[in-house]
Amino acid sequence: MRGLFSKPVLLLLWIQSVYGWMHSKCYIYDNPEDIEYMPDGYCLHSVSKGVTASCQYVTTIKEDFHGVPENINSLCIYMTDGNMGVMSLGFFSRFQDLEFLYIQGCFSQILPIGNSQGLPNLQYMELSGQYAGCCDCHIGPHTFRDLVKLSKLIISGFRLSAMAPDVFNGIPNLRNVSIGNSCVKDLSEILCRLMYIKSLTDLFVDAQEIQTLNQSNCPILNTNESMTPVFNNLTGCSLKFGEITHIEEGALACFKNVTIFESRLKKKQLLQLLLSGIKQIHLLTNTDNEHIDFKSLCNLVFLLSIKRIDFSTNNPIRFSMSSVDLCVGLESIVLTTNHAFHRISQIKWNFISTLKNVEFLFVYDRIENSLDLCSFQKQPITWLTNLVLYLNIQILFSNQFSCLVNLNFLRYNGKLLSNIENYAFLGLTHLEYLDLSNNNITHIHANTFFGLHSLTWLDLRENPLICHIEARSFTHLTSLREVSLGKLNSPLTEPVIKLNLTLIFGDILSQLTHLYITSSMRPMYLIIGSNIESKQNLSLILKGQTVTSADIIFHNLTKLEVLKLLDCKIYSMEGSLTKDLKSLKILDLQIANTYNVLYSFTESLASLKYLVLYELHLFCSCDNAWLTAWAKRNRQVEVILTSIRHIMWDNLTCLSDNGIDTPNFVKYTEANCTTEIDFILFTVTGLGVLFFMLVVFLHNMSGHYLLPLYHITLGWLSEAMRSNTRGRYDYDTFVSYSGKDELWVVEELLPNLEQRGPPFLNLCLHSRDFQLGKDIVENITDSLYRSRHTLCLVSRHYLRSNWCSLELKLATARLQVEQRDILLLVFLEKIPPRWLSAHHRLARLVKTRTYLDWPQDPHQHQAFWDRLWEKLKPPTDV
Repeated sequence: MRGLFSKPVLLLLWIQSVYGWMHSKCYIYDNPEDIEYMPDGYCLHSVSKGVTASCQYVTTIKEDFHGVPENINSLCIYMTDGNMGVMSLGFFSRFQDLEFLYIQGCFSQILPIGNSQGLPNLQYMELSGQYAGCCDCHIGPHTFRDLVKLSKLIISGFRLSAMAPDVFNGIPNLRNVSIGNSCVKDLSEILCRLMYIKSLTDLFVDAQEIQTLNQSNCPILNTNESMTPVFNNLTGCSLKFGEITHIEEGALACFKNVTIFESRLKKKQLLQLLLSGIKQIHLLTNTDNEHIDFKSLCNLVFLLSIKRIDFSTNNPIRFSMSSVDLCVGLESIVLTTNHAFHRISQIKWNFISTLKNVEFLFVYDRIENSLDLCSFQKQPITWLTNLVLYLNIQILFSNQFSCLVNLNFLRYNGKLLSNIENYAFLGLTHLEYLDLSNNNITHIHANTFFGLHSLTWLDLRENPLICHIEARSFTHLTSLREVSLGKLNSPLTEPVIKLNLTLIFGDILSQLTHLYITSSMRPMYLIIGSNIESKQNLSLILKGQTVTSADIIFHNLTKLEVLKLLDCKIYSMEGSLTKDLKSLKILDLQIANTYNVLYSFTESLASLKYLVLYELHLFCSCDNAWLTAWAKRNRQVEVILTSIRHIMWDNLTCLSDNGIDTPNFVKYTEANCTTEIDFILFTVTGLGVLFFMLVVFLHNMSGHYLLPLYHITLGWLSEAMRSNTRGRYDYDTFVSYSGKDELWVVEELLPNLEQRGPPFLNLCLHSRDFQLGKDIVENITDSLYRSRHTLCLVSRHYLRSNWCSLELKLATARLQVEQRDILLLVFLEKIPPRWLSAHHRLARLVKTRTYLDWPQDPHQHQAFWDRLWEKLKPPTDV
């Protein structure tokens, strides 16, 4: 590499090539649509537009951001653990287009922008401190005043009492504020810091340490008299507390309407909530160990105009039509019970007939073993559109949901469901989303999903007992776009899980946009028909111990945009795997074993933008040396290294040949795989001159032998290079024959050799396997050296053919070079000795090698084929 930098022109080109590589701690994403497939979690998924930078293991913000482009719109920062000292918002002032800022880290002080040019476009800022406890970070008055466009501010994990009382004052357009985990025990600590934000319309407060709700006043503002907070402009207010033991009358009078109220309230505190000053609650979420008294609960629902309830208890759920009359205004019900000792079913499902405004119903009850939704119902239930069930049910019967004519979403995750009868979902003509994950489903029949004409999304993940999917099980789901299958299994008598996607999906396979497949602990063999071409942009995720025939799987998937291979075993990433993936934009690789990544792997990926490598396990091999340099210099592809063992390329390790040592990969390649440019140029020039002299000499000495000698030499070199691939061949036998004998080849040779097995022979025929448009001599040479044996079918036509003569000449030259038994002769007819004498090469072979005659007696044909097949069959260790 030192020779590279000694040449100014090459140095300039190198500088241009590495321009697209960012700082080693940051990754750049230029398309928000791709972010959902990235491994960076919460922050990235909150981003909505523009160029995004995600920076991890940051120690010093001011120093670690050199190289990050200034035109980013979103910035996600993950600091290393521990207190990171002082942070100034002025550090980000060079990012004038910044709209979204997320910082996860603990600081001792946060300073305002100061005299810098500011952040004129910042609209969203989130500061996330410690998950347990709070950061003692001092934030002074008017720290955020210069953020003139800031509309949403989230602060979590920072001790509120360490901040100035007027810390949020002066932000002109702040509308949405979220305060979480602020280590306060009095709600006044929060409300008094927010009361002067006149533009505030949405408020979220999560204060788990508060146990009593009292009337708020604000002496902390050092005014002459206490003031009661008032929030007249709020349109959305969410309050989340822990276990509240007492609610003082009028404690929440500053909030007329509450969007979400979440806490752990007993029956007494639920009644106190009526006197708290709240007039209306949209969603009431409560966790309690007491029995749910639905008559009292529905009274609360009626008086506070509650639209949604979410209740969790350790006792059985008991309710019926008579107990829910006052709950008629409910639109959503979520009921969860974790009881483990009650064995009696408590739910009378006809309650749904009374609640004719309920659109969403969620019931989690591991003991409940009935689901009698439709047998009692004379009229269809038109109001319920979303249904989620976690019940103790093993079978879904035919017409189980037939009365739910407008159901759009159905999830059943009971863990015990093992059997689905045919036509179980009949009548659900509007169902678009079906989630049957986390069950024990064993079979999927051709009519399991019959009638789901509108279904677009189907999830069957985490069903480890699926051992059989009938043919055409999904072919009638004409609207299906997203499918998740797994964990697939098979009977123990079958060592490999086989799944023919074309057989079970039919033509709809070409219209899928998302396909997720995972196997259990055994290898998985997938088949996609070669005539299937995707009509939509496709995301494909494969997860399993071993996924085989990967290059066949991806054949014709020219519109595949996202591919994830998770926990798969692939021993070499080669170009054959990716040759058809012309549209691939995102590739995630989580390969469980150690492997080689060959440069040809990336050659066909013209549209690739993101390559994500999880837990990279590489061999210490020069075959992999290109990867780090390519990752740093490639301007089009962002290579993301995700690992718990190494966080940057500089400390990437590899596995040595002894299978024990794991040296530093970068240092290994520098020591073993780099070559001086000057030496390469000298060597290439010298060899070129010698080659030119050799060609001239050979031409003068034996010009008429030059062309055959060229092809013989080329074939010999190909074979020598092939020895590095451990003797693998594309064909078992190259068949040299006259075109006039093709009828015998088709009717006799192919049926008795290619169709006999196992193992099955792979023959190379010029009429079938030669590459179109390629020079004939090159086709002959390549095919002959890509085959383990050469079989010459000698006839009178063969002796008259110039092409057959050349094939025999090249085959005998290979025989002389390799000194292996690789040439076989079969005489299709009796050839007079005087005919053979004119063909010296063939005559010598007949005298020195054993050959076969095609028997004229049909009774001897089988013995002939047995003997020939035994000679040509591949060795068992190949």
